[in-house]
Amino acid sequence: TMLMEFQGMDVILPAGHGLRVVMTETGEDYLAPACGLACPVQVLMDGSTLTLPIIDRDGSSAFLTPQSEDAANNA
Repeated sequence: TMLMEFQGMDVILPAGHGLRVVMTETGEDYLAPACGLACPVQVLMDGSTLTLPIIDRDGSSAFLTPQSEDAANNA
C-alpha cells in the first residue's frame, strides 16, 4: 500500500470561492513509483479520507509569495 501526503499550504480563500481536488490513476498528481507499470496505482475513493482543517485567520500571518504584475491573484 502506498500512502500519499501532500505539503501544507497557506491559502487565503475568499468567501464564495472553493477548492477542487482531482485524483487520477495516471500519475499526473504525484510522483509515480519507480517500478513503473509493475506497480499499478489505484485511487480507492470508498476507503479514503480527505481532511481539510479550517483555520479562521485575518491574513496578517499568511506567507505571501512574490508575484509578477500579471499574476492571477493580482486582481
